[in-house]
Amino acid sequence: MTSILTNVLATLTGAAVAVGTVTLVEYLGHQIYPPPTDLSLDGLKAYVASAPWQALAIVVAGWTL
Repeated sequence: MTSILTNVLATLTGAAVAVGTVTLVEYLGHQIYPPPTDLSLDGLKAYVASAPWQALAIVVAGWTL
């Protein structure tokens, strides 16, 4: 029973750390490269198409960590 509880807690802790890491990295990315405040769906597509590669690399780095 202790082994099962340990595995469940380890899994939940790992998931929480992963969510926290992605959230922190994406927050920092938004601080460095803030998106425009008034975005429509078409505006978002244009923003992503014209965003600097570093802004997109931050997102990839966050999910890779």
